[in-house]
Amino acid sequence: MPADPTPISDGDVLRRLAAAGERVIALAREWDRWDDPIEEVRIGDWTVAQVLQHLIAVEWHVVNARLDSLEAGEAEPVWAWSEPGPAEGIGDGSIAAAAVVFAASREATIDRLRALPPEGWRRTGVHATYGRLDVAGLLEVMVEHDGPHLGELERLA
Repeated sequence: MPADPTPISDGDVLRRLAAAGERVIALAREWDRWDDPIEEVRIGDWTVAQVLQHLIAVEWHVVNARLDSLEAGEAEPVWAWSEPGPAEGIGDGSIAAAAVVFAASREATIDRLRALPPEGWRRTGVHATYGRLDVAGLLEVMVEHDGPHLGELERLA
């Protein structure tokens, strides 16, 4: 039986990406049970909903845009550093809506990655900060980006 050509065949990175969506949903459920509203709690300059909306913006406008550029399959893409603000127009602007959209967006990204053919995993782009990244490297950067934001949210709980 030939080896699985997917660089993350053990699914570790996909599991960590999926766990982020699950963690956010669990946190939103916990916050919903609080007597004191969390809607106005700020983490730095952003509310909790805006932190989640930022994670959504990164998912949509950074990671998936970079996957799009890799799938185009032409010249090796060059990616500038990008740190978008909160995505706008997310449901009713609540924490619950942002949590659901984040989890659904993350699940869609994971589905997209599972459907990526082996040659897709080998394509690379050049990041202004991280250098040459294949898809697995891009995902590691995504997991690293999630970490501090999710940690901030969990500290509130």
